[in-house]
Amino acid sequence: MKNVFKSLALVAGLAAMALPGTAHAAGPGESWSLFRNAGLNACVDAAPMNSTVVTDCDGSRSQRWLLENLGERTGEFAVFRIRKNDWECAELAGDWGHARLRISPCDLHAPNQLFQVTQADGAFGNLHLHSQEHKQLLKAYQRGTAPFTSATLEWPGDAAVWTFRPLG
Repeated sequence: MKNVFKSLALVAGLAAMALPGTAHAAGPGESWSLFRNAGLNACVDAAPMNSTVVTDCDGSRSQRWLLENLGERTGEFAVFRIRKNDWECAELAGDWGHARLRISPCDLHAPNQLFQVTQADGAFGNLHLHSQEHKQLLKAYQRGTAPFTSATLEWPGDAAVWTFRPLG
């Protein structure tokens, strides 16, 4: 129950940052950041053929991402997307049982580019990213592979904890 209240408080705070009538309100992670997986202590990197891969964090341009609060809500959760740049976004490709993170042109009407964010633990900034389309957690288990969702794997622990650490 305590975690539910923490998650609701985080979501309410993030949603409040996207006030109607503002151009684009910044919130946690809403600057170009390293998109890091806590379990592997590694970052999401853009890879060839519009794919992604989890690799050592080096701060290179291919590892810069923006967690963007869209100011929308799905039930009790604020809606976010993960932008690579001004025209490309992260999306989940695959079905509800297994989808991999890749890069595609941004489309506000593409449900596979939308994520719900909840606090992963007591530390502010440790996040769970839930696929809005399938309600499954984004996770990473191995360097050199793309982050993914899965309906068959047990609770992933730190494999599903993500941070967006501002660069510089």
